[in-house]
Amino acid sequence: MPALDPELLQLVFTAMPVEVVIRDRDSRIVFANPAFARTYNLSAAEVVGKLDSELWFVFGRPADEIASWLEEDRQVIEEGETFEYLQEIHRPGGQRAFFQNYKQPIQLADGRICVLAMYWDITARMLVEKALHQTRAEAAELAGIQKTAVTYAHEVNNPLTGILGLLTILLDDDALSADKREMLTDIDRAARRIKDVIGKLERISRPRVASYSGRVLRLDLSRDDEDEDENG
Repeated sequence: MPALDPELLQLVFTAMPVEVVIRDRDSRIVFANPAFARTYNLSAAEVVGKLDSELWFVFGRPADEIASWLEEDRQVIEEGETFEYLQEIHRPGGQRAFFQNYKQPIQLADGRICVLAMYWDITARMLVEKALHQTRAEAAELAGIQKTAVTYAHEVNNPLTGILGLLTILLDDDALSADKREMLTDIDRAARRIKDVIGKLERISRPRVASYSGRVLRLDLSRDDEDEDENG
């Protein structure tokens, strides 16, 4: 393993936007670039010499998480392992953050084997990818609903049109008793309600859900998308 010149490290890593830190066997920081130090509201000079675990505690990281990071460092130094992985953390304010982490062993000019760790903050990219995935999932869901609506419209509207036509003929009969006329009127009203629901399904563009009996979710057809668009 070639020894690295501290001056060269300073020159290469200081200008890098990613967080870079070098820790020795005791988890003591022997080098940190400004991007890493800013995470703790310190300068690079103030970070050097501190135990990284002390910074993590101050920053509110859980003890078990710190222990896992220290174990990684041990494996890097003692076993020569390299680690690269995506990590999600929760910042003190509760916000989620995503980092691409990389650790590898390096040898300094004085012969010490240390851990070189680099952390890329990819939160913005992950949030964009998540939003894109959600948009695609919603589009696929809407496409499924629309296909179902078209199927129902075809299978239900044809016989329903016949039923409504027959009801119109029956209701035109002046000889109908009041009881039968009332019954047929109720049937006609129910059939037209079915036709209205099928129409709303065909026009749906923004699926909304509502609780049904407090246990399951159903499509909310209480508002028509076209009416909502017209009303702003």
